[in-house]
Amino acid sequence: LCGQRMGTVSDEEILKLEEQGRILVIAPSQKVTVGRLERDMNKLGDLYWLGYNDTLNRLDSLRSYLGGSST
Repeated sequence: LCGQRMGTVSDEEILKLEEQGRILVIAPSQKVTVGRLERDMNKLGDLYWLGYNDTLNRLDSLRSYLGGSST
């Protein structure tokens, strides 16, 4: 996508490309409520663990997308 054109890509286009297997979407499984200048360590910790657990849950699909083994 980066080299194809400048501008934004619609949610529909992203879903279509993901369904086609052309891209792998990596996004939080829950809405992020942490601001850019967040100082609340509990919120930051929760966001860290959300990302950590989301990554663990998606490892097989990530490996498959990248062409590696799932073990």
